[in-house]
Amino acid sequence: MNQLLLSDAPDASNALSLCIGLGPEAERLLTALRAQMQTDAAIGGLVAQSGTDPAVVDAWSSETPPYPYVLVVLVIDARDRQARDMSQFWAARLSPIGYLRAALVIGDSPATAEPSWRQALSAHFDGVIDLCPQHPLMRRMAALSLSIGLLFLNRSLIGYDAADVREILRLGSQARSAATVWSRPERCPLALQRVWHRLQPRRIQGAMAFLHGSVNMSLKEFDRLGDHLRQRMPEDAYILIAWFPHPEWPDGRRGLELMLVGNWGDTPLATTPGWVAGLRQKVAEMPDDEEYAWHPVEPVVADVDSSDIPFFLRPARRSDNQE
Repeated sequence: MNQLLLSDAPDASNALSLCIGLGPEAERLLTALRAQMQTDAAIGGLVAQSGTDPAVVDAWSSETPPYPYVLVVLVIDARDRQARDMSQFWAARLSPIGYLRAALVIGDSPATAEPSWRQALSAHFDGVIDLCPQHPLMRRMAALSLSIGLLFLNRSLIGYDAADVREILRLGSQARSAATVWSRPERCPLALQRVWHRLQPRRIQGAMAFLHGSVNMSLKEFDRLGDHLRQRMPEDAYILIAWFPHPEWPDGRRGLELMLVGNWGDTPLATTPGWVAGLRQKVAEMPDDEEYAWHPVEPVVADVDSSDIPFFLRPARRSDNQE
């Protein structure tokens, strides 16, 4: 028996990480993760596979898994019927594998979809995390940051381990995640307001935050963010914050993925706002006037003339005197 499978407290530095993607948006996330593994910040090993590829399904249908894994993330594009159908196979197949197992759900499934696919995920994984509705580029940022953190793919200046993550995921019946960005200290409060607006916190038992920033980020700034989270949480909530440095980022750029674990009951991830609610939403999501897009690997490609793209997610602008 491979000793890695027997480890009760795996070391993230030598963990074998597995990410299975189901559906179009999950496939795009796999591509971004593979690119992330080519950067200097990457550590450990990652296998990223399409869960709808017949060859992959055939390999995993055998009695013995192709490889032992410690950290497992299954990403499902809930809007894709094949992804929902295949999720039940993968939930059962991945159930006995790994120390930490998490499912990441992107998008709302249609009202006509069979609910059993969600029940299978809850039965076999430590946690099922729903990405809150956001601008597509922000949703992509949340998915990528969360996957990097759950799979321990990048170095963190603040240590955390798989046991902490698993304990937080098991605290509540539901988990939600959203992302936000800012480039100047005075813009941080509004950026945090945006992410809280998306998460709609209630009955929270735990939180996990993955903070990305340029190398000029100080420990004092990190502590302020921790204080902000603690002020909004119950006193007994379990809070984990990890800090990922990006030397290639310009000074001041910050990106935060925040996941809350609790119980929202039947509160939907998204509703169709009326006129007043729509106005409140527009104000709450007032774009930060960033000049750079947040992304660990690729520059964001967007139509800079489109008013639908928040300013802070548009490609970097260069003045005529810049080289």
